[in-house]
Order: sequence, then C-alpha cells, then structure tokens
Amino acid sequence: MEDLYTISTTKPADTALDYGELRRQGIEHIKKNAAAIWTDHNIHDPGITTLEILCYAITDLSYRSRYDIPDLMRKEGDDPASIIKEFFTAKQIFPNNALTINDYRKLLINVEKVKNVWLVPKPKIIAADITNKKLVPAPPAGSTAVSVAIRGFYSVLLEFDIDVKTVEEQDKTIEEVKILLQQNRNLCEDFGTIKKVDQQLFRLCCDIEMKPDADATAVMANIFFNIQLHLTPMVRFYSLQEMLNDKEENYTTDQIFEGPFITKGFIKEKELNASVLKTEIHLSDLMQIMLNQPEITTVPDILFNDVTQTIGLANKWVIPVTDGRQPVVDVLQSNIVVYKNGLPVRLNKQNIKTAYDKLMADYLAKNENMQSEDLKFETGTYRGAEKYHSIQHHFPKTYGISHWGLPPEATVARQKQAKQLQAYLLFFDQVMANYLAQLSSVKNLFSTANEEQTYFTQLVNDFKDPTYLYNTYTEIKNGNVVDEGKSWKNTVAAIQLAAEEKESKQFYKRRNVFLDHLLSRFAESFFEYINIYISHFPADASDKKILELKKSFLANYPEYSSKRALAYNYTLPDKLWDTDENISGFEKRIQRLLGFENLSRRSLVNTVSEIIEEVQADNTKLYSFKIIDKKAAKVLLSADEKFNEKERAEEELKVANALCLTAGAMTIVEDLVDNKFRIEVKDKLNTLIAVGEKGTKAEAEKDRKKLVQILTDMTDEGFFLIEHLLLFDRELVTFLPICVDTNCEECSETDPYSFRVSIIMPAYAKRFLDMEFRGYIERTMREEMPAHLLVKICWLSNEQLSELEDAYKDWFSVKAKAKEDPDGKIFKRLLDILPKLKSIYPETCLQTCAEDEARQLFILNKNSLGTQKS
Repeated sequence: MEDLYTISTTKPADTALDYGELRRQGIEHIKKNAAAIWTDHNIHDPGITTLEILCYAITDLSYRSRYDIPDLMRKEGDDPASIIKEFFTAKQIFPNNALTINDYRKLLINVEKVKNVWLVPKPKIIAADITNKKLVPAPPAGSTAVSVAIRGFYSVLLEFDIDVKTVEEQDKTIEEVKILLQQNRNLCEDFGTIKKVDQQLFRLCCDIEMKPDADATAVMANIFFNIQLHLTPMVRFYSLQEMLNDKEENYTTDQIFEGPFITKGFIKEKELNASVLKTEIHLSDLMQIMLNQPEITTVPDILFNDVTQTIGLANKWVIPVTDGRQPVVDVLQSNIVVYKNGLPVRLNKQNIKTAYDKLMADYLAKNENMQSEDLKFETGTYRGAEKYHSIQHHFPKTYGISHWGLPPEATVARQKQAKQLQAYLLFFDQVMANYLAQLSSVKNLFSTANEEQTYFTQLVNDFKDPTYLYNTYTEIKNGNVVDEGKSWKNTVAAIQLAAEEKESKQFYKRRNVFLDHLLSRFAESFFEYINIYISHFPADASDKKILELKKSFLANYPEYSSKRALAYNYTLPDKLWDTDENISGFEKRIQRLLGFENLSRRSLVNTVSEIIEEVQADNTKLYSFKIIDKKAAKVLLSADEKFNEKERAEEELKVANALCLTAGAMTIVEDLVDNKFRIEVKDKLNTLIAVGEKGTKAEAEKDRKKLVQILTDMTDEGFFLIEHLLLFDRELVTFLPICVDTNCEECSETDPYSFRVSIIMPAYAKRFLDMEFRGYIERTMREEMPAHLLVKICWLSNEQLSELEDAYKDWFSVKAKAKEDPDGKIFKRLLDILPKLKSIYPETCLQTCAEDEARQLFILNKNSLGTQKS
C-alpha cells in the first residue's frame, strides 16, 4: 500500500511554525502600538492582508530552519566529497598515536607476516656510586652504591605467520617492524632487541576414551588446535560492521577507533589482553578443553610437560612457562592413547599434524582480506534552502503587484501607488531573502578554509517589473570603453548588499566566534593566549594573525591532538635540521598553541657576541669584542680598540649593542686610502666604539641593516626538546651527573634519564623578554606535557644557546649515524654542556629598608641578583 500524505491538524509546538498564533500576536501588536489610527482588523484590510502574508512567510523560513544540518550543508551542484572534506571523519579524529603496550601490539600485528607480538619492558640496570656521587656500570668495591633502573626501554618479541619459513623473510619483517616503531616512538621511550619469540615446546600425554563412531584423527587435531589457541590466543581482525553489531560489548564509535588506526581491520581489546604470554598453564583448563569435545567420554590420565623435562613436577596441575617464551604444543612429540569400547586405536601422528595445520591455516585465513573502514555519515540532500520567492506574488490581483500586474488602462497615479507598495514590501523581502542566504551558508560559517565573509545576502528580483526599482547600474570601464553592464549583479543595490565584509572589525569578531565554537568542540581554547598576546604585545596582535592561528590549528587538529606524545625519528639522517617534518608531536602542538610561526628544528640564535682574549709577548692580556651574524657565520662589528680588563671590553660591547639601535650612531664611512666602505659606530662624544668589515658600499649597507635586524630580534622563537633517555650511553662509558646527599636519601636523584626532558628556550627572543609571557609558556608546556614526564625548562643567553646548538646539532647527526664519533667527543661535549645550563632572568638588586626610592621586588624564579653600583 502506498504511503498516504496528510496535513496534521495538531497545533505546532513552536510559535514560529504556527500561522494562527503568529497572526494573533501580530494583531495584538497592532492594537498595542497603533490603536489610535488603526481600528479595522478584519481580513479585508490591506494591512491585515500584508500581516497574514508575512506570517505565512515566517512559517516557511522557520520550516527551512529545521532542515537537517547535512541538508543545509549541501549546496546546489555539491558532491558528497565536498561535504565530507568539511569534517574530520572517524578514522581521522578518533585514533591516536600508539601510547600503551596494547597500542603498539595493534600497530605491529598489522604488519604483513606478523601473527602476534609482545612488548617487554627492559630497563637498563646500572649503579649509582653514592660515595663518589656518579653513575657507574656496576657497583664498585669499597663504595656505597645503589642499583638504578633506567626505564623506558622495550624489547619486542615477534610471532611470524606460518608461511614465513626462511631467515631472510624474518629479517625483512624485523626491519619493517624497526622502521614502524621508530615512526611511532613515544617521548622518553626507545626500543632495543627485536627478534622472533623463543618457543617453549610442550608434549601432551594422555589416555582418552572416545565414542565408537568418532573420527579419532579429526578429534585429536581439533583438541590440539584448541589447546594451542588456549596457550596463545590468536588476535582476530574484525570489520567495522562486526564491531558495531557486537551486542555483548556494545562498542561506541570512539571505542572502536581507539588507539592507532590500522588497515587490516579492528582488534578487540579483550582478545589482545587474553593473548599475552602465559607464565603458567593449568592442566585442568586443558582437560576441560578436551571434555568439551562431544566425541570424548572420559580422560582417565593426562600430563602436559616441557619436551625437555625428565623429572616430574611437584604439582602436575600447574605447569610453569619460562618468562618471555611462547608455549606451543608439539603434536609430533605428544603421546596419545585413544580407546573405543575399551580397545586402543592406533593413530598416525603425522596425519593428526596435517589436519591440525589445516585447521590453523583456515583460522588464520579469517584475517585475510579484511580492511578497516571509515564510518560513513550523511552528506545531505540539496533542498534549495536559499531559494526565495517574493511575498509580492501572494497578494490578490487587485493590488496590481503580483505576476498579473495592473490592467493597461491603469492611471499613472495607480501605477505609482503600486510601485510604492512594491518598494515598501521590498524591505521585508530583502530581510527574509538574506535570512535564507545566511541559513544556506552554514557550510561557510563553520569552515576552517579562508572564508572572507560571515554575512550572506541575495538580491530579490523575482517580482513584477523589478527594473523599475533597480534602475541604476555601475559603469564597467574596459580601457576607454564604458559598458553599462546591465546585469543584476551590477546594480548599485546588489553591490551594496554584497559589500565586502572582509578585513572589517565586525568580520574578525564574528569569524573568531565561529572558530572558537569549533575549537570548543575539541575542548581547545586560545582564550588565555590571546588575552596575554593582546595586552602585552598590542602592536603585533593583529586580528588577522589571531584568525590565521586558529585556522591553522583547526586545519591540522587531528595531527596536533593524536600525536602529542610522539617523539622524533632519530633514524632519518636527511630530516634532522632545518625541517618541520621530523619533530615531536609535542613541539608541533605547543608551537602552534603559542603562536610560533616557524615550526622547524633550526638554529635559533641570530647573533652572538664574543670577548676576544689576546696574550701579548710580555704575558699581559688584551681584550676586545666581536658581534657575529651566527647564521651567516660573519663578523659584522669589531671593537675599535683593545682593553686591559675583560670587564671594560664587556661594558664597551653593551654600549656598542645599544648604539647600533640608536638613530645616527651607526654610519657608513669611506676609507679614502683604498676607497672601501665600512660601518662606524660612535657615541655622543663622537668617540669611535666599533667598526665593521671593509667592502663595497652596498655590502656595508647590507651589514648595517643586518645588524639592526639581528640586534632587534637576537633569537628566533622556538625551542629544543631533549629526551634524556636518548642520552643514555648504551656502551656504559659516559653518564649524566647525579645529585646525591649521603645524609638524605629522599633528597637524592640517582636517575637523570627515566621519563625526563629538558626544554631549551632562547631568553632573548623578543616576546620571551616579557616575564608574564614566559610564565604562560612554562605553564602551557607543563600542562601539555604527558603527565608521566618530568620537564625542566631553561632560558638561555645567546652565548649559552649558541654553544648548545652546535653540540646538539652534531649529536643529532651522530645519533642518526650521519656523522662518526669514534672517540665519543661529540657525545661527551653535549653531556658536559647540559648540566651547566643556567636560566637568564632580568637583573634586580636587594634594597635596604632605609632606601627612599621606589622599591623593586625581587621575585624568585623571575629575577637574578644584580650588582649594586656605588
């Protein structure tokens, strides 16, 4: 029977859909506000007619407002792909980089030819020599020492598919696993040995009574198969539909996509937990597996032992499994005696093994050809939400404004009245047409693309003779030719409606509101950052920058959220420096949250200053200074004279730095002898302080501009993240220093490696000189750092940072095997520098209570103690 469509007589719950209620409220409004001049509220009154038509139009607008969001997102001519790209799909937004051991197991089971995998924590055991206050490979004789376990290292055990027969195939698979693990390594974790899991073979010895009609070979193959699945349950892949249809677990979408996204299908967490390597086997479980076979009647006697075991166990019901080994039942070494009606039946072990292998192969085949699917969502149906039909069409013929128009004999006065009414009604038309244009632009409002407007309009021109109301066109000039351009888009009204909202304060305010809404859906916010940014750096805090920051963060949100604990890949020698492709997920996320423009790992120091010491023939020392462009490795400025005291050279260096940024103090002068040009820096007394390198006038001008630039921005914004675990010397030769107190065990820190990171920040980057902003950076970093990691943040001077950069960059190359370090000097240099790093804070002095001048606060961790000048 065909569906019957009817109009409901039930009163709408929403007033906006209730024509009768809207009309009633409209008349009440007229009575309240125009009672003195409008007393006829009957249906023949033109005002009431207009009210009724407007009420009907409002119900139409309200009805369209209730379209499903997918329908509103769909525009005319859109294909489903254009809708989907506006959203993050389930497989984009729900999965995360591998975090737990089970996550890594899922990731590796997805590798071809890997049947199962286990990760085993393998801490490196060394000793802390408390007497000599240092780490040593083993406790020394005659000293007090404690054992130290460096945590974060894992060994990986692989079970290969049954079709992996050769060592070459195993090695190739192990190499694939190594690459995948490095691509998914977490901060402060690393992987050691990756090898095939060692198997521990067991034999089953038992007497079994079977039914007379049982196929003994098939039954025994099935028993061995189920015993092996009990010893090491196989991890199965499931389709998306199978996971959704699991009524026992009732998986939600986020649970299905939890963990790393793998291509072969979805894995159930409980099956993964059940497949861990056993440490003991209960004989009663094996007997139950056998009795579950309908063909088995009794099992009079049973043993299950290691094939190498010659002495019976004290308790045969609990069989131990060697730690880190996979228990496997050996069919050919088992001894089974089958009875039927009390008589023994001779069985061929090889036939049982063949049948067992087929059962296992058929079971494994269930994982073949399985694929992970993405969750599909409704992409909507185009319903023409923006299409507007003028209310003028609904007026009775006598009004002369609908499609009938006026009769030919209508007087001029009557024609003018009709046009006046049309012009009056056009106001209502335009408001409602704009409402629908805005409604149909939901896709644009909530897009992370470069939208240039948040208000949307459309011109109403489908009523009778619209040209009488839109009779002014713009002139389109093509060279000297003036084209009237008489099309609707060129009318003054249309151009005014579509006036560019771009770059206006209103646009930025509204666009930010929409982006904030999208951010809040992910529990993200830039509120505190923007408040600090605007209040502390108003000259830099443009609306456009803030908007671009939010758009960039949202556009890359799946990466910034799912990979926040991901470490960099130290096995890629060609992607170590001057790249943002191989940095940790934490660095990417933090730098975006803090508004850093350049995410690349690179040199941050723009300029360094050096005090030059020269030993004279009489062993006296003279001191001078240089200002160097670090990235270009070029001396831009040198002291004009040499000083007997180092302190004097340091003071002159400060003067030179200040003068370089003082108008008129730095000039370009020609040497009349060789006709070359150089920079000269002079103080107010016209005393020459420093000079530049000689060259052409253009070169001198270039150096002058560079000096101003690098002294204004002495360092770039960015930071270095150093994982202490990667600094552990596996050769057990060089260690980080430790802090121990022989009188206070709780005060001692004997493990400088496990789950520790150092974050190195440039103290002299422009925004980092603001202590409130520094505090916000430190707070954000500690909040975003994985909770189990201890972070140390250092703010370094240019000189400290330059030294660290050079050592860090060299060590990076050594770690990636792009550079040799046979004697360990590069590694030792970095380890020597790290403990000596000292944060730079603004200087202030302690003051006495008797001082009359305004007191300056000395705040711990925000100031350093300066020198009081007499």
